Amino acid sequence: MKRIALCAAVVGTAAALALGTTTSAYAASGTFAYTQTNGQLALLENPVTGKCYNVTGIKNTLNKTDAYALLYAERSCAGTHAVELDPGAQHYEAEFKSVKFIG
Repeated sequence: MKRIALCAAVVGTAAALALGTTTSAYAASGTFAYTQTNGQLALLENPVTGKCYNVTGIKNTLNKTDAYALLYAERSCAGTHAVELDPGAQHYEAEFKSVKFIG
């Protein structure tokens, strides 16, 4: 009986740790529009917050999501973000190689 109780305690603790340490990712509502290096307009629809998107943008960038967009000069959101775009904000001279959305 002690073994069953011990096993149950271990399983319960493991489940609590696993569930307690996860972060809830959600999709930012809206569209992130940016100009690619070839001059074409590209869109990210309802991007997942906390996820890094390796996309290269130049010039006109529009954050029509309900989350903050952090623009990074390096791929994989490495280093410190260079530009932070508020929800609904636009930047006319942005240059970035990755973007991450935060709530």
